[in-house]
Amino acid sequence: MKRIGTVGVALLATLAVGVIASATAGASPQKLNLTWNGETNELVAGQEFKMWNISNVTFATDPGSFTCESSEADPQGWIGKDQTNDETTDDIELEFEYGGFEYGDHCANTTGLGSFAWVRFDPNLAILKLSAKGKAEIKGEFFPMVLEVLYSGGAGCAYEPSRLKGTLSLEPWRPEPRWSKVAVTFANQKAKLEKLTASPGCPRKVAFTAAFPVQTSSGYNVFGKLVP
Repeated sequence: MKRIGTVGVALLATLAVGVIASATAGASPQKLNLTWNGETNELVAGQEFKMWNISNVTFATDPGSFTCESSEADPQGWIGKDQTNDETTDDIELEFEYGGFEYGDHCANTTGLGSFAWVRFDPNLAILKLSAKGKAEIKGEFFPMVLEVLYSGGAGCAYEPSRLKGTLSLEPWRPEPRWSKVAVTFANQKAKLEKLTASPGCPRKVAFTAAFPVQTSSGYNVFGKLVP
């Protein structure tokens, strides 16, 4: 089992949830079917699942903020394993952080604790729940998630969000608009400072905003649809 770390994450994106809302309104409970490589392959229990951020992730603090850049060539996020599929809520266990969430590239910083920061965001085996109602939630199962922030000025700060609440969207994918890619967005998700280990001057709170297209670990997009 992984060691307990300290985690934090933020990302800003606008993703439509109307597809899910319209499909579920006034209907009996639907199930979320997850596939990859179009609709060719079912996502099965034990298969690796990757939350693959390719845009900036923002951590708002008081004062200031720090922003970690990401790109298709240098993404950041979490890797886990599918637990369930074809349920009203499907579960994925998040096992590892990678890229910028693993003390990656310097994150531009305006907190006054140095010109940049390094970030480590450890999921600590948290469970990602994807709901057919368009909701996404990450919640610690055995341990809290851990956000560790090391500033170039020397300060070290740790935060332990108990859960992150966001949205699931199914985005039409070209050139096959009948297929809908799965994406997860979190906005302004707050975590408090772990004071016992904090350096002087650490911001007391951090708010995480981020968006994640979803893939298999081998790089195939994960698609979703609602089924009876």
